[in-house]
Order: sequence, then C-alpha cells, then structure tokens
Amino acid sequence: MRDGWDAPRDITLVRDNISHRTIKSFQLEPGFGYIRIINFLGTTNADFANVLQQINTNASIEGLIIDLRYNPGGLLNQSLSIADFFLNTGVIAKTDGRVKSDNKTYYARPRTLLSDYPIVVLINDGSASGSEVVASALRTHHKAVLVGERTFGKGFIQTIFPTQSGGALRITTSMLLTPDEKRIQDVGINPDLIMPKPALDYELPGHDETRLPTLTLGATRDDPAVKLGLEILKRSLLLQDASEEELENLSPEQAAMVKRFNGLQNALQEIGRR
Repeated sequence: MRDGWDAPRDITLVRDNISHRTIKSFQLEPGFGYIRIINFLGTTNADFANVLQQINTNASIEGLIIDLRYNPGGLLNQSLSIADFFLNTGVIAKTDGRVKSDNKTYYARPRTLLSDYPIVVLINDGSASGSEVVASALRTHHKAVLVGERTFGKGFIQTIFPTQSGGALRITTSMLLTPDEKRIQDVGINPDLIMPKPALDYELPGHDETRLPTLTLGATRDDPAVKLGLEILKRSLLLQDASEEELENLSPEQAAMVKRFNGLQNALQEIGRR
C-alpha cells in the first residue's frame, strides 16, 4: 500500500506518446562544441541537424566532441543519417546476410558539408550498434579520432516477421560491417586513444546509463574524457601538416581534410607519449 493510503484505489491509465530527448549539447568554451547522442530514435536526425546548425551559426567552431558513451543504438537509418552529416562521399556501413536482399551498402550523399573542423568521438563499452556505425564511419573516412574504450560489439540486425496468429517473430537476418568490411558483432570498435572509465563506473551494479544524459555544462567540463577530447582538438589545430606527396592531386577541400586528420593523429601521438 502506498504511504498515506488507508485503502486500495482505482487509477485510470491514459495511453499517450512519450517524448524522448536524444540530443544534449553545450559550447564547452569559445570555438569548441559538445554533442551527446543518448540513443538513435525517430527524431534524432532532426534534433541533431538543429543542434549542428545552431553550433555552426552561433559561433566560429574550431572543433567538436561527439559523445557516444553508453549509447545502446536504436534505429539504423538514424545512425546512418548522423554519420552522413559529416561525409559527402564513400561508404557509411554495410550489411551482410544469408539472403542476397539483406546484403546492402549505405553511401554518404554528395553535398556541401556543414563541418570543416576536427572531431573527437568518445566511446566506451556501453556504445553499441548505431554508435559503432557512426564511430567507425567517421574514423574510416578520416573525419574523427576515437577516444575511450572498445565498444560493446553489437552488430546483428533483426527483422520482424508477422505470424498468422497475430504475433510476430524477431529474427536475426544480417550483421553490420564497417566501411572497410570489418565485423562489429563480438568485436567492437577499438579507440585510437584508450581512456578507461572512472572507478565509479566499475563499482556500479551495471552501467549507470542515466548519469551522462543528465550532466550539466559544469559537470561535462569536468569529465576527464571530455577534458582529454578538448585537449586533443586544441593541439590538433597547432599540429596540422601534410607532405607534398600527401596533397598531390587533391582538391582544396580534400587537402584541408588531410591536414585536419593529420593534426588529430599528431595530437594523439604527442599525448600518448606523456
């Protein structure tokens, strides 16, 4: 019995739509943005587009942190769309199944990109499925480096088949592959720089998936992984370079991308030597 009640009561439950906020964003400091994607639901693509547009409009952005820690995945089409924001060519992901129709390749759309700055993606062992799609696509195409821990490794895709009895069967029909056709299931995505979770996370009985989405700006700034990501971005701006051989026959946009990614790699090496 609920406290204060002296007898049972009848309560009418009303069915309604539940609104989920899947995006949280901050400006960490002038020039550097932070976007956390909690999971991939039906509105994630539109919410992310609005946040990214605001970041690009309201400030001169020099670097961006995308936080995918504890993101369990969700709708595949939404994660593909998020990766597509930062790519204008190439493969985002592939699927491999026993039936030919389940073998698909998802490509980035050719268009003018909203971003021309270095990106750090934060991952951990709670990043799964769609998170792994985004992380692998951005790294494979030299748009971002990954910081954190090896991801969960969930690469199976299920299809729902209705039955004559009115029920349905959810059956695994294919598995996800990275753009370079590496398996995700049970393997995961390794970070470029390992950043273990704080001891608190290991002491909890299971992953505390509610802790990160409710972070305030102040708490986010104090997060060790965010601090490291911000340091990588700042150092990368000072370490952008490329040889004449690397830049040969490249368009100005491609040359800028090579320099940005080299800057990120140089920053990782410099920090890793400490």
